[in-house]
Amino acid sequence: MFSLDPSGWRQYRWEQTTVLALFYAESQWEHELLCVARQNNVRVVTAASFPVSELLNRSAVELWLEETVDKVRRNNLDGVNLDTEDPIPRESPLRSAYTGLVAELSQRLKTLNPFHQVSVDIPWSPACIDGRCYDFEGLAQAADFLLVMAYDIRSQVFEPRCTAGANSPISKVRAGIEGFLALRISRSKLVLGLPWYGYGYPCLNQHEDPYQPCLIRSVPFRGVNCSDAAGREYDLPIILHWLEHSITGNLYDTDAESPFFSFRDEEGLLHQAWYDDARAISKKTAIAVEYGLAGIGIWNVDAVYGKYSTPHIVDQMWNALKEPFLFEEQ
Repeated sequence: MFSLDPSGWRQYRWEQTTVLALFYAESQWEHELLCVARQNNVRVVTAASFPVSELLNRSAVELWLEETVDKVRRNNLDGVNLDTEDPIPRESPLRSAYTGLVAELSQRLKTLNPFHQVSVDIPWSPACIDGRCYDFEGLAQAADFLLVMAYDIRSQVFEPRCTAGANSPISKVRAGIEGFLALRISRSKLVLGLPWYGYGYPCLNQHEDPYQPCLIRSVPFRGVNCSDAAGREYDLPIILHWLEHSITGNLYDTDAESPFFSFRDEEGLLHQAWYDDARAISKKTAIAVEYGLAGIGIWNVDAVYGKYSTPHIVDQMWNALKEPFLFEEQ
């Protein structure tokens, strides 16, 4: 594994093939990484995004398509992971324009090389999450895969009180997949994206029982008063380091299939952490197996490497992905 200090990798298995999506500037790519990937049957794609506001600007679309395809060609890559997350209203012409962009990108890449692939990152549910009312059926036809981002599910908190909670509650993960299948999207097109990170939340109820719900400040996001922006994302080893000094010990929400705990910072202020450990990831990976999906994806692989990481943490998280699939490594 190479530590390139990126903003992240997204990885998923496809027909027992690993695909790395690189979220780097081009100058940061290392040829050694590409060589090792080729030697181990790993596909490498570049991440890209396109501003929704420019979808009806044909000149901007054409320039982006040319530059993106050229980047793939020049760097001998295997395709593109499209990560556009801006809202699109259901009745907006931008909806079909985005689907058209994906279809045209796919057509151009496959003309260059029929084995190139295009994957598109989509919200955890088709129910206009965060205002992203995309044409999911059209995107599924235009792309090779749709990566369902079954994390940051508390980006919009609709509960009566603003409280800390699970980043990827299993009931919503399952409901999201069932929602896409109800649209008659092929299981072979869906990749289940899962988190290798968690959230730390400062609690407003500082002097109350640390076992009680952690009340968080109201941070609006796209029309909803509460969101996970009241907290902050942290890599798994950092959260496990906090756990060693927690005041509750590790707790487990069996409904969400998510561990959590309370701790105090150096100033004595109460916080609550919610995260996905190997047990939680394994439970959700099993959903991909149950529904016969194309595979699983991780945001992001680097989240288990770095400060406070140990071989034990790394092995546990990788094994949580492998064991439920019951496949033999090639």
